[in-house]
Amino acid sequence: LGDVLGVRPYRRGDPLRRIHWGQSARHDRLIICEQQATACPRVQVVVDLHPDYHAGAGPQSSREWAVRIAASFAEAALSHASLVEMVLPDVVIAYDLGTTQRRRILDALARSVGRRDRPLDWLLSQPNCQAFGGLQLVVTTLGGLKRMERGLVSRRGRFVIALDERRFTEASTASDNGCFHHASRLEALGHVFRIDSPRHLVEQTRAIWKELLCVE
Repeated sequence: LGDVLGVRPYRRGDPLRRIHWGQSARHDRLIICEQQATACPRVQVVVDLHPDYHAGAGPQSSREWAVRIAASFAEAALSHASLVEMVLPDVVIAYDLGTTQRRRILDALARSVGRRDRPLDWLLSQPNCQAFGGLQLVVTTLGGLKRMERGLVSRRGRFVIALDERRFTEASTASDNGCFHHASRLEALGHVFRIDSPRHLVEQTRAIWKELLCVE
């Protein structure tokens, strides 16, 4: 939360955590603290690289695409002056911003192949993931998504980008007819965006990012 700018009467829908109880008692009505938005929003990117939930080999594998997508979202967040943290199977690039952080993150992602892999549920159980404050993006596959309990998926501030790993192989890429595949939201879960094809990923990730910018 940002600095307190002042107080005002309570309006329906205001979060109870912003009630100023001392002022409310003094004025005999609910009073809300008006707060300035945090100057540097926080974005945490968690990347699931476990081989059991990825398919394909080489540059068209779902694992390689997950790395590219994670890099894309990290760069987008940094370009919006956000503090970004990258969580990989055996390393955490702690919150920072600017071009130096961009280089750290891209270097870590470039070295990610061949690292000791941890399953997604283990990653999300770590203290830095449990205590994240802000927007958390989890990049995984539909196989990885199945390992997540529903409560983990729908946790406030957490959004999942799930690749259909079956479509991220050399054979499926070659047979793709080239039509546009939207990154569809899985309505039953609400917090999950599904990417069905490696085609047009720039447009897909940009569309997801624009929607995430509207998240309060």
